[in-house]
Amino acid sequence: MSKKIQIGGVIMRENLSLIKILGINNAPNSGGHIFRIFGDAGISMEFISTSETTTGKGSILICVEEKEHQKAKMLIPIIEREISPVKETIHNSVAMMTVYGPHFAEKPSIAAAFCVALGKAGINVLGVSTSINSVTCVIHQKKLNQAKIAIDKSFDYPK
Repeated sequence: MSKKIQIGGVIMRENLSLIKILGINNAPNSGGHIFRIFGDAGISMEFISTSETTTGKGSILICVEEKEHQKAKMLIPIIEREISPVKETIHNSVAMMTVYGPHFAEKPSIAAAFCVALGKAGINVLGVSTSINSVTCVIHQKKLNQAKIAIDKSFDYPK
C-alpha cells in the first residue's frame, strides 16, 4: 500500500446546482459579463471553471446553491440573448469536495491523486477547479459519502 498524501483538510459543500454554459464566443469579458449577470441577480458563485476548445469556443461551469436554482434558471434567456452560447444545462443535487494544503505547490500529485481516488471509487468528476492551495471536484451529491471514503484512503489529514 502506498503512503497517504498529507493535506490540511477536506471541505464538502452539498445542495448545489452545476450550471454549464457551453460554446460561448471566447472574447474579452465574456466571462466577466456572465459573472456580472449572476452578481446582479444576487447569486453567489461557489465554483467557477472555464476552458477553451480547439475551435475557439469557451465553456464556463458555475456552482450555485441549489435553492438559487430557479433564479439561476431565469438567467438563461438573458445569457442566451447577451452571450449566445451553444448550450446551457443545469444539474441539481451536486456537491463540491475540496482538498486543501498547505504547500500544494510542493506536491505536484494532489490533483491526480484526488481524481484517481474518485475514479477508482466509480465517481465521475463533473468539474475541477484549483487554486494555489486547493483542488475542488464537483460530483453527484449521492456519491459524496463514497467520495469521502475514497479520499480517506488516499489522504492523511486532521479529522
